[in-house]
Amino acid sequence: RRAHACASRGQRPARPAPPRRTARPLDAPRRLAATMFGQPAALAAPANPNNDYAVPSSPTDGVSQLCFTPSNQFLVASSWASTLSCWETRVQEGLGGGQVAAQPRAQVQLAAPALCCAASADSQTVFGGMGDGTVQMWRLGQQTAQAVGKHDAPVKSIFHVPEINCVVTGSWDKTIRAWDLRQPNPAATIRLPERCYAMDCRHPLVVVGTAERKICIYDLTSANWQNPYRVEDSPLRHQTRSIAAFPDRGGFAIGSVEGRVAIHHVDPKDAHRNFAFKCHRESTDGRAGQ
Repeated sequence: RRAHACASRGQRPARPAPPRRTARPLDAPRRLAATMFGQPAALAAPANPNNDYAVPSSPTDGVSQLCFTPSNQFLVASSWASTLSCWETRVQEGLGGGQVAAQPRAQVQLAAPALCCAASADSQTVFGGMGDGTVQMWRLGQQTAQAVGKHDAPVKSIFHVPEINCVVTGSWDKTIRAWDLRQPNPAATIRLPERCYAMDCRHPLVVVGTAERKICIYDLTSANWQNPYRVEDSPLRHQTRSIAAFPDRGGFAIGSVEGRVAIHHVDPKDAHRNFAFKCHRESTDGRAGQ
């Protein structure tokens, strides 16, 4: 009747008041669930439009690097949550193809964010490069990691090189260092023209991408292996983000922050085979290459 009376007088009926909501204090804890590693994790699952396999008990902060052990039995992750995590992986063959599964096995808490990781040749030891400049060694099955080296700035890349029985690291302190795990001081140091942003090592080839778009190539079998075989500008116009050497050591791929990849060969006589391409060719509005 009230609405009819308002309409007869040319007035709009009053809307009912919305239900009152109780605001959650900013310092109130979120509802979390514990992971198998014992750390809290948000209950909301991330978007997964391709139905990829989601590794359980992922780190609670950004993953800086992933690597498989040489035996392919374990997957290792370094993270900004200051952890190194290990999962046992397996592929179950079925009628519809292989099904991937990963089971959390171990995790170690560190004093600083882990920016990179690598596994030993026997798949029993994991190495981490830290934001505080330390090089950490974690033997799977142990509860703690131990420092085996120290840079003057964060460690961006790390590799275990069994051919020379050393751990090789690249850092923002503009050096590459080789560590003999039997002594605390580096066995060798290579001075870089700029900070190390990306590196790959497939003995005897070492390729380093630094700031200012420099690419440094080293041959570990050379008599003067601490001097670069060649230093040149990146074929890409923007900062180097990743580098991966070819399995045959004949060249490498470079990725940049702009989303382009360059295929580059070590021998100058193969320069005619170099090329570059842009990833993600399709944009949201359907215009290719934008």
